[in-house]
Amino acid sequence: MRARDLESPTEAGELRFMVYSFDVKTGKIRWQREAHKGPPVGGRHRKNTYASETPATDGERIYALFGNIGLFCYGIDGTPLWAYTIDPQPRYLDFGTAASPVVHDGRVYVQDDNEEKSYLAALDAKTGALVWKTPRTDGGGRPLSGWSTPYVWTNAQRTEIVTIGRGMAISYDVNGKELWRLKGMTQANPTPTEEPAPTESTKPTTNAAVEFELH
Repeated sequence: MRARDLESPTEAGELRFMVYSFDVKTGKIRWQREAHKGPPVGGRHRKNTYASETPATDGERIYALFGNIGLFCYGIDGTPLWAYTIDPQPRYLDFGTAASPVVHDGRVYVQDDNEEKSYLAALDAKTGALVWKTPRTDGGGRPLSGWSTPYVWTNAQRTEIVTIGRGMAISYDVNGKELWRLKGMTQANPTPTEEPAPTESTKPTTNAAVEFELH
């Protein structure tokens, strides 16, 4: 890894971690909020940023995650509502973070795969209180870090939180209990998804196995 491919916190200096709201018709800024100010925790690959995570919304609130710093919640009008501090962890080769938060049915899900204390967590969307935090300690090889966003899969049987990382795909129920796992994954960049439900004309006529597809 060439030194110029990485940026250290010392090189970055003090940064302002901002959240913006834009008018979709005009592109003008509706409001802007400073979530955090200070040097970044850990470095980044120069093709990455210190704000690579995509914000999530449930139509009532906006949830903005800044990797090793925290999760910040705002009202649609920009009112700060709560903040959840994230304990910084080392990342593979100091590449930085990228996994985005996911909001579903009153909870915000955060997947943090790093080199030491990986976990999947659920927070209360209204208050920011931690509902549960499940360690992700299985798997091996390098890197242990991952940049995959979890996927909420609502199927005919239940709602699952499907994750990719640490060389596996693992599904959890909404209480953080593991449901199933699939081994043999590679470096955790892809995000799981699902195919549209089959129509009557495309349904198989014989029993078929579950297909796991990565996009």
